[in-house]
Amino acid sequence: MLKTFIYNKEKDKWIEETEILLFHDILAIFDEKSNKIFLWKGPEIKESILIQGKERLKELISTYSEDEWIINEKKETFPNEVHKLLNEMLKPTKERKKEDILKFNHFFTIRLCFLILIGIVIFLVLSLISILIPLFSPRLWGSYIITATFYDYWIISYQSFVIISLILCIINILLGIYERDLDLIIFSLMGIIISIGIILYLQKGIFLFLHQPGSTSSIYYISILEITVFSLLNLIALMIALIPHIYKLYSFGKVYWKFIYLSAEGGIESESR
Repeated sequence: MLKTFIYNKEKDKWIEETEILLFHDILAIFDEKSNKIFLWKGPEIKESILIQGKERLKELISTYSEDEWIINEKKETFPNEVHKLLNEMLKPTKERKKEDILKFNHFFTIRLCFLILIGIVIFLVLSLISILIPLFSPRLWGSYIITATFYDYWIISYQSFVIISLILCIINILLGIYERDLDLIIFSLMGIIISIGIILYLQKGIFLFLHQPGSTSSIYYISILEITVFSLLNLIALMIALIPHIYKLYSFGKVYWKFIYLSAEGGIESESR
């Protein structure tokens, strides 16, 4: 029976892997019948990581096994069953490399980026909902009647959703730079610029709108036209940020779904490889 392990450079240890290989991985295939270890090295593996992985492999063997194991690094001498196993594990990666769409090279960044994209979409949608809430306030003589408490809650909640979206976009632009994903960089930058603009504008607080006659410290009369224009402009700005992220979430999930699914199901280690 063959057992397969991949060296995890972040944890500095070997972990069991049965599903997918990336081109920068080191794979150790244990043949318990013959006491042989077939060591496969990806074409993109760094020499320093390879040396470190081999050292940890020897330590692992000496610590957990009294038997003598033979390490074979010559791929051309691997038996057919080992080659077949390698081809199966490399198939998803080769298919995406062939299509030139597999930009991300780490399971950790794939899953993290996917989760952040979901978060950005959720909080931008919450921002959209938040900006529309005042449109359902009571009306009187061409003005919305809004309490001071509601006004403060509305501005703070809207601002909070936008700030969270900003933070997530900043994280994603760093991931985009790290993985050299131009789409992710551009879309995240759009989200950052729009979010910062909204946050700065909201700093006006109570002075965002011209209060109509009859307003008090606890009740505000605000022109229907003013709030409608404000909501419309913010709606347009948020949609400019939201639509590209929905597109990116869909396309990213379509390309990397197998990697995300396997990671979520435990088929692969969800840490960085």
